[in-house]
Amino acid sequence: MLALAFALPDMSARLQRFSIPIRVRVPFPMSIPSIPIPLEKKVRAATCLCVLAIACATLSTALWLPLSLVPVLGLVAIPNLLVCMIVLLYATPSLAYLLLAQDHPPAHVRGLFLPLNPVRNLGILLALAHYLLFLTHWLPRWGLSVARLLLERLALRLGEPGGVRPSPVTGDGGGTGETGGTVGTGDVAERSGLFDGFAKFGIPYANDHGREMLLDVYLPKTKGKRRRSNPTSHSPHRSTRPHAPDNDPSNIPPSTPASSPGPSSSPGPRPRPQTAASTPSSSGIEMSPSTRARRRSARGKPVIVFLYDLGILGPIKPKRTWFVLLGAKLAEMGYVVVIPDITLYPEGSAETMVRDARCVLRWVGENISYVAAASRRVPAQSSRCALARTTPRSFSVPAQPTTAADATRVHGGDPSSIFLSGHGLGAHLALFTLSQEAVVRSRDERELARSQIRHSGRRWREKAMAGHDEVFGWPAMPPPTPTPTPYGGGSGEISGTGISGGVGEGVPNGLRSLRVYGVEVAIPPVAGVILFSPVSDIIKQIRHESSLWLEHLSPVRRALGPSQTMCMRNSLGHLLFAAKNVLQPDKLPRRVLVIHGAQDRLVPLDSAHWLSELLYGLDVQTSFRPYRNLGHFELITELMKGLEGSTRRGWNMIGPACLATGTSMSSIALRGLRLRGGEEILSTEALEFLAVLHRTFNSRRLELLENRKKVQAELDKGKPLTFLPETADIRSSPGWQCAPPGPGLEDRRVEITGPTDRKMVINALNSGAKTFMADFEDSNSPTWSNMVLGQVNLRDAIRRQIDFEISGKAYKLSPNPAVLLVRPRGWHLDEPRVIIDGQPMSGSLFDFGLYFFHNAAELIKRGFGPYFYLPKMEHHLEARLWNDAFSLSTSKLGLPQGCIRATVLIETLPAAFQMEEILYELKEHSAGLNCGRWDYIFSFIKKQRAHKNCVFPDRSDVTMTVPFMDAYVRLLIQTCHKRKVAAMGGMSAQIPIKNDQAANDRAMAKVKADKLREVTAGHDGTWVAHPALIKIAMDVFNEHMKGPNQYFVRREDVVVTDKQIADPKVPGKITEQGVRDNVSAALSYCAAWISGNGCVPINHLMEDAATAEIARVQLWQWVKYGSKTDSGKTITAAYLQPIFSEESSKVSNLPGIDSEHVKIASEYMIGQVKAQWPSDFLTSDLMGHLEGVGTAGTARKAAL
Repeated sequence: MLALAFALPDMSARLQRFSIPIRVRVPFPMSIPSIPIPLEKKVRAATCLCVLAIACATLSTALWLPLSLVPVLGLVAIPNLLVCMIVLLYATPSLAYLLLAQDHPPAHVRGLFLPLNPVRNLGILLALAHYLLFLTHWLPRWGLSVARLLLERLALRLGEPGGVRPSPVTGDGGGTGETGGTVGTGDVAERSGLFDGFAKFGIPYANDHGREMLLDVYLPKTKGKRRRSNPTSHSPHRSTRPHAPDNDPSNIPPSTPASSPGPSSSPGPRPRPQTAASTPSSSGIEMSPSTRARRRSARGKPVIVFLYDLGILGPIKPKRTWFVLLGAKLAEMGYVVVIPDITLYPEGSAETMVRDARCVLRWVGENISYVAAASRRVPAQSSRCALARTTPRSFSVPAQPTTAADATRVHGGDPSSIFLSGHGLGAHLALFTLSQEAVVRSRDERELARSQIRHSGRRWREKAMAGHDEVFGWPAMPPPTPTPTPYGGGSGEISGTGISGGVGEGVPNGLRSLRVYGVEVAIPPVAGVILFSPVSDIIKQIRHESSLWLEHLSPVRRALGPSQTMCMRNSLGHLLFAAKNVLQPDKLPRRVLVIHGAQDRLVPLDSAHWLSELLYGLDVQTSFRPYRNLGHFELITELMKGLEGSTRRGWNMIGPACLATGTSMSSIALRGLRLRGGEEILSTEALEFLAVLHRTFNSRRLELLENRKKVQAELDKGKPLTFLPETADIRSSPGWQCAPPGPGLEDRRVEITGPTDRKMVINALNSGAKTFMADFEDSNSPTWSNMVLGQVNLRDAIRRQIDFEISGKAYKLSPNPAVLLVRPRGWHLDEPRVIIDGQPMSGSLFDFGLYFFHNAAELIKRGFGPYFYLPKMEHHLEARLWNDAFSLSTSKLGLPQGCIRATVLIETLPAAFQMEEILYELKEHSAGLNCGRWDYIFSFIKKQRAHKNCVFPDRSDVTMTVPFMDAYVRLLIQTCHKRKVAAMGGMSAQIPIKNDQAANDRAMAKVKADKLREVTAGHDGTWVAHPALIKIAMDVFNEHMKGPNQYFVRREDVVVTDKQIADPKVPGKITEQGVRDNVSAALSYCAAWISGNGCVPINHLMEDAATAEIARVQLWQWVKYGSKTDSGKTITAAYLQPIFSEESSKVSNLPGIDSEHVKIASEYMIGQVKAQWPSDFLTSDLMGHLEGVGTAGTARKAAL
């Protein structure tokens, strides 16, 4: 408390350099001169007083605490305890401020800068307690590990012949040359020490600040006996071959436990690096393992340069020797590890730190290994070095060592495979060092070239950039408007980028004065960057520290500023975002791995996530891996644990392979825009659950999709589809039944379907139908907003919290809404905006997983359950996969097994032959089968595409009464009632026709006739697409189905053969109007689907993707086999071309249709009718054109 006296206002403060004149006031009239007390002395005195106060308060607390429990003495002890706590509340934070916050205090502070706010002091105490708790937990383990390492090294030394081993240099085959002891620059090659063959300590790499800057090198283990040989015996062809080694951190597959040290394979469509098993030689001949090993050995080992956190630990500055366990762990895994000292604050500024990092990289490029060629010049950092205001530098790679002194510089590393890594502010420094030069070079080349910049694969969109001001915290800079090129004619805009090519166009003013710190220091190319808990945005980091009351104790602002302008100039995120229209992607490192702990209190998780999204938007192969149970320091200490176990144990502890066992958080990257309410849906726990589903089932899903291709190939060769002989016992056995209907599913006589739009969800639940199928599949366009906000709408509807208002009209949920079922996407569709381990997630598992995770427990609590419709299955093994996913999910969330019910849509031709097998696989979860009539027609044509006799007439002639449709319906009803589950009828797509009563009456009559056919055939329920049809269907079923279902209608008279199911005879003809209807329907739906609408009214019918699919394959079929119209015209691509043009013009004029999307749809359809075979699904083909997805079908990243 006495320290606070130095901060009182009556001390009359006038800060002059480091002296403050103090006027001592006395109560009697006497003049006393001012006594100048240096600020440094005041800090020392106040520090001593604070330490004394803390010690006294601590001892007093220990004394009075037991006395406070005594009834009489407690009256005296409790007030003393309160006084001690108040002293600690002020003295402890004051001590921290005295040690850390006296330089660059706020402008209004005169004298000592101390905290007086009790809330701030309490926050500082909590932070200090957390820090001390970590130290008490980690320091003993660190000390034991270091001691164990020393004992292991000592045992190895004593176990060798003579107790000492001479220092070998690189032998034949390029093995690691290892010399021990503390290595300087000269004659230490003959020395041997405890760490011989393990590490080299204290190597100087720079002398730019009046003192030597040192680094340590940790050498990888070599297997087998080391051989000494002439160091000049290398083959030059071996050492100079530009090929990444197999243990390159970027080549480790994500599924392996050791995937964390380097960047994983890139998300999206970028090709993964070839592994050792598939790497061809330069001649195209597959190399043998021994050949690959020799070449890998000749090249040397990958190099990891690690920059530790630069002072975020507090008053104790980190040293490189603290990370001996980390270096040893990485070296044990086969890497050459370099850990340097960096000039820290207050001795160094941001410019000094960048210069040190460049010096380290220069030393690594020149000294990490020798190559077996003459000294050569290697371009620094980038292959394009046309700098206008800076001179491009190159570094030299020396020739082979020939003397003992030179041999001390051999470390067995590969200078072409350098990975720069960092932690915290060290991670910021690592990428900032490389990005600064990349931005300056790109800017200068742009201004010098005076022409268009050629970008490839850029993913930025104007809509995404316009919204970044709220996400990033600074104003967005939209791309400039197109301007004429300096050469005249045309526009300087690059297609798809919005970047103009005039002189200086698109270069923000803040970048014009940007310079490279330490540009005279040349650096080698960097293969990749590994970032642990990176600080990406300095301004947001300072704000985050302010929320923790630590902004004055952290060195971030003072080291990188202290002014806000300097903080922004030295901020990695600000630099990259400001340069996004200028930066050439090839000048950045091509691979970046971002690793962060979800429990990090010092650097928020959003910082790393946002950085990974920004880098991906700049076309950098980026992988983001968050880990649930790790904090800021634990992220590094967990890596150090590896020495206590096997070689890869440390990586297993945080590697993605451990997720399925629940020991680690998932590695998952989201590439969709941030959406209001989406944060709760895409929570950390939900993403972890999705990753469990993906890693458990995705490989099986891909195998089943490959099996579909094999079946199609057999069908194309003429093999017919039949009932499976291997499952005949399942079909003939009367001893098994499916589970009883779930609560609310006993009566399903009328079901309404539709997408998950908020208004539609409310209207459908209030429609009066028994159930509502919320559709994420055919009646939904899978834009990111539709998929995520659809989950939000369903969650709110289940909790009765959904409402909607538009044009003054409010929509609210009724007291007794319909029972909710959800249809996820089919197994064939991916979710390209969610990447797990470098692979896009299954759209099926994404939709199911999010809905089940957020709503299953709530539905059970309300007396229902999670109910689903499962689409597009083609084999009973696909049903088994769903069943396994259901079982795992309920077990993972601790819910009762069997709470899920799923109705399978029989809408593919192969599934019609396996109805009972599908029910059998899902019998614990089955709720019946549904006649997906429209997709079934599409599948029939597609599967029989190689047979000319399967050409169908106009789509309107393929009704439910044609032979193959009638056989399929009768078999479905018989199968379902045999196994005591619901046999659901198909969709009536009619919608009310306004302003034409006669046409409306005819349409409603068709609906009534269709529902009458279904109920008399034995169906237990039916589908409608519009609320106006519910009463018609309900009246028909109420009249003819008195109970909740018709399970008693066994249809034992039905005998359906495989030939009947595959019978292609359909009466009718092909008309020109039918051709035009198909063209119009396909164009209308595809254009609307690309625009984000998957449920489209076309010709008074509510159509979904199945309509466009039938139209597409019919047009292809007619062109393929030269079908003729009823007027005798042969249908060819040339015949269809003018029809496409005419119908495109008509469709473009429809409300809600974008003409550009019509053009895309037209080009796609023309390509389809000309193809040898139609593609499987148009939704897969057009996915790349959706909002938020790249044109190649890969995710377009935006900041999240």
